[in-house]
Amino acid sequence: MPDAAQYANTNAEKMLKAAAPYVGWVWARAYTVDEIKAALMAGHYVIVCLPYIGISNGRWLVDGRPSGYHEMAVVGWTRNGWKVRNSWGTTGGGSLSSTADGYVELAFEDAFACNDVIILFPPKKQDKPIIEPRRTLRVKSPYMTGADVTLCQRRLAVHGFTVSIDGIYGKMTAAAVRAFQSVSGLVADGICGAKTWAALDKEPSNGTDKVSRFIAWLKKRVGDIYVWGGQGETDITEAWIRKKETSSSNAKRVIALWNKRKAEGRNPIAAYDCSGLITAWLLAEGLIPADTSSRGLWRLCTGITRAELVPGDLLFRKNALGIVHHVGVYIGGGEVIEAQGRDYGVVQRGINASGADYWTDCGRLGVLK
Repeated sequence: MPDAAQYANTNAEKMLKAAAPYVGWVWARAYTVDEIKAALMAGHYVIVCLPYIGISNGRWLVDGRPSGYHEMAVVGWTRNGWKVRNSWGTTGGGSLSSTADGYVELAFEDAFACNDVIILFPPKKQDKPIIEPRRTLRVKSPYMTGADVTLCQRRLAVHGFTVSIDGIYGKMTAAAVRAFQSVSGLVADGICGAKTWAALDKEPSNGTDKVSRFIAWLKKRVGDIYVWGGQGETDITEAWIRKKETSSSNAKRVIALWNKRKAEGRNPIAAYDCSGLITAWLLAEGLIPADTSSRGLWRLCTGITRAELVPGDLLFRKNALGIVHHVGVYIGGGEVIEAQGRDYGVVQRGINASGADYWTDCGRLGVLK
């Protein structure tokens, strides 16, 4: 077994490629001579495992002390017994004997020497595609479970909605469905019925809508630097940084990252603070009339729960007094893009990278609908 496992691990890619055409095949054991004959007449493959005792006059022997075991294919029969294809071919397996044509005979009953005769069946061909009925999914007690729930969760994930794929239609899945329904122009009731299923079955946006363009633009900004009050300026100098920043120590941190980005070959380098990263795009698109702070962005949003997050929603961080002081953008898949700070610049990272309670509030910008 260790040798077989090592071989399988070493040759996994080659073996899986070779096995790909046979995905969906099933097998069953044969226990009688007639079952083997019926399988061969139907065109099925029959595989037999036999002890290796020896080959005498072209006939496989099964009586005696075996020196090993061997799998072979039964390809037909004569009045004398089965015709078996010996995979050792005509040269034998090392020092093991074989036959001139690579076939051996086997007595009918000797096929059951190990009680291990396998018939292989290909997948059944369907004249018409199988239509699987889908239930209307909703939160019930006990919770609804099953393959259709798992499919719903997988489609939600494809569309960028955070949900655990556990096959249980609980409150968190219903909240994700409501969020999906909201951005899809459906009644946001958390019930996955025919219209919601149809929307889930569609592939995600082709990238021409506002949210997709916003996220594509944000991804290009990853690697830019953070400067207090920055809104995408690229004509950066040390003097400009020192003038913009709130202290000489903060300016020093920004300059260090700026020099690092230049050494890495980034050109041009733009400067943003957390709200400037978001408002720069909104202003360019004509979606807001004037620059605003993170608090201003919060006022433009409708508050939502974390379970309702969809790509393009904003994440906010409030201080102990409840005042918003930081903002980022949820891009789907549990990831956020934000102008994190002077030591990091614009980054893409996990929503819980700084702890599950780092982001205190979530909001949805009406101007992105």
